[in-house]
Amino acid sequence: MDREELRRKKFAECEAKTEEVYQRLPRLREIEEEIKKLSFQKIQQALLKKSLKKDGIEEKVFQLLKEKDLILEAEGIKPEFFEPDWNCKKCCDRGFTEPGVPCSCFSKEKSNILMERSGLVGEMLEKTFENFDLNYYTDPHSMQRKIQRAMEFIDNIHQGKKQQNLYLFGGVGTGKTHLSLAIANQLLKYDHSVIYKRIDDLLEIIIELKYEDKGNKEQLEVLKKVDLLVIDDLGAEKTSAFALNQIRIILEERANMNKAIIINSNLDLNDLQKYYGPRIADRIIENFDIYELKTEESIRVQKKKDGFS
Repeated sequence: MDREELRRKKFAECEAKTEEVYQRLPRLREIEEEIKKLSFQKIQQALLKKSLKKDGIEEKVFQLLKEKDLILEAEGIKPEFFEPDWNCKKCCDRGFTEPGVPCSCFSKEKSNILMERSGLVGEMLEKTFENFDLNYYTDPHSMQRKIQRAMEFIDNIHQGKKQQNLYLFGGVGTGKTHLSLAIANQLLKYDHSVIYKRIDDLLEIIIELKYEDKGNKEQLEVLKKVDLLVIDDLGAEKTSAFALNQIRIILEERANMNKAIIINSNLDLNDLQKYYGPRIADRIIENFDIYELKTEESIRVQKKKDGFS
């Protein structure tokens, strides 16, 4: 949001509604003009160190203000009508209550922008650590340690520390997406930037931005610089030289900038090397902590069965 433009718009709206009242009640305009003249005279007298009591300026201003109040009261117009209708009364839409101190509206606006940009919608926003159930896993204690690592991952990002990324693999329905979303949602609460994309959607966006000139090139910088990039379903995309090259570029550029990545995949390390070749597989092995999520069967299937038990 352009704060200056917003404030200009609010002032213009205020001037327009004030002019409508002045057209209907011209005496109000006359009063304002008289008060301005008297105020100017008062300033002149103060500069010349003349007595203010001789001309009775203060008394005249008092009487004019009293007349104005009577007119407004008769018309049912409150004095604040002549002030801009700020979205935030606290900061008058400046975004700061004082220099260097952000207003709460600015923080909320930032959170909304981060949420909108993240790609998280609907039920995705409900995936948290609180509703991540360890009882569905073959080794709940081992899974608990992985949750602890995820919490450390969040803390490291929040503190700006260099760390290993996360590669989560396992069969369909083993909670990879839930865990990565829980991390993403927690970071959004801390006002960190997050982008969550399925690999095929991510590659499609890159094609449009790089080669089809359909979007703002600054969005490419966002993909590089966002605090956390979550790539879901790696291995589900159609393999091509372009896909392999773009995945390599993403891994290398974000590693160079110390920006975090979570990758979810059904591919174990052997499949990863077969599918993407040693160059990409080595990048992941070098820069990622690799965790397998294991359940007896899909958590969705287990939950379905629980519902009928």
